[in-house]
Amino acid sequence: MQVRLSTGGYLGTIEESFISSLNIGQVFWFGGRPLELVKVKDMVVYGKLSKKKSGKVPAWGGGRLPLSSRLSEQIRLKLEAARQGRYEDIEMLTVKPLLEIQQLWSAIPGTDSLLIEKTTTDDGCHVFIYPFEGPVCP
Repeated sequence: MQVRLSTGGYLGTIEESFISSLNIGQVFWFGGRPLELVKVKDMVVYGKLSKKKSGKVPAWGGGRLPLSSRLSEQIRLKLEAARQGRYEDIEMLTVKPLLEIQQLWSAIPGTDSLLIEKTTTDDGCHVFIYPFEGPVCP
């Protein structure tokens, strides 16, 4: 579904299942801003900026689908190689600038760690957890 401001500005898209869980007047976060749900019409969600500091946070279907054990293991191994400065294939060379920024600002999780990041903004305190599949057991 498209998300638009009541004044007409286009903000992006959101899943219908998330919007169907809201009532008119409830606040949800989108694009880093709190929006009050004004109406839903013709697959378009209309919202207005809210001054409230809390509200529902959308979840996308892809965020609820777990990685397969084999894929998550391979991702962890690639991240471990990046921690050691090894970028051996085109895919890793492509994401190298992003991983270097990640390492500079925080950390790249190893095969035996869980990355948890905390940040504070004008909107409050936020925690991000990157579990992949959790620690690899021997």
